Amino acid sequence: MIILQNHDYFVKLNLEGGQVSRFKDEHSGIEYIFEANPQYWGYSTPTLFPIIGSSYDKKYHFESTVTTMENHGILRSATFTNVSNFENCAVLTFTSNDETFAQYPYHFTINITYTLEGSKLLIEYDIINDGVVDMPFNFGLHPAFSVPLTKDKTFNDFKVTFSSPEVLRGHGPMTESGLISEIPLDYKTFSEYPTWIYHNLQSSHIGLSDGTHGVNVSVVGFPVVAVWTNADKEAPFVCLEPWLGLKHDIERDLPFEKRDAILSISPSKQFRVTYTIEVF
Repeated sequence: MIILQNHDYFVKLNLEGGQVSRFKDEHSGIEYIFEANPQYWGYSTPTLFPIIGSSYDKKYHFESTVTTMENHGILRSATFTNVSNFENCAVLTFTSNDETFAQYPYHFTINITYTLEGSKLLIEYDIINDGVVDMPFNFGLHPAFSVPLTKDKTFNDFKVTFSSPEVLRGHGPMTESGLISEIPLDYKTFSEYPTWIYHNLQSSHIGLSDGTHGVNVSVVGFPVVAVWTNADKEAPFVCLEPWLGLKHDIERDLPFEKRDAILSISPSKQFRVTYTIEVF
């Protein structure tokens, strides 16, 4: 168990998946992160790498090798190592091994740095290509937030909020509906649109709010943002998901770099991506 703490907030990190499992207001007792209850969904804030979602046939083509991976890739079930831990900062690392190589035939290291700054958690990823060939990949975040946050509120009291008015484009409610600043939550909408996927938001943040408490997730630099919950089970959480891109939706056995990946890192180089979770 890894703890970050200041006078007002408490953050717990799990080595399994390198995830944030708790973000608590020490004064109000509000727990902002979903507890990974497997009755609804067994994760809190998994990292999506080297795929987002899955391919049409659950198979991935690397030159002469065909592999399989779990939905969203290999990191959310990986066991990280804690390489440094201070009162408000911790670094977790994971290095590829024989098990990951059988699914994704590249050598890599991923370092995640968590820094608690007041009510904001800064999360920095450094993805390093340890191999001798270019490494194609896709990448996204999948943080799940408790909804409602307090006993006097319900799921329907919450709204998805945008820091700037948006003309929403993609697949989800209120696309092409003029300027939108918020979307009310209800399970019926998620039944109609199980995963909302919006492209090229102008907002710096997307959030969840009941008018008093909530969270904001930074989305600068992420061309795709998804919103999801398990509507069938009326799950008590909503995910706000910044993604670096979508796989190519092609039902053909194309090479991984042409169908399932959008980015690439040269040998011995690294790629950095950051985002923040701020609570109120």
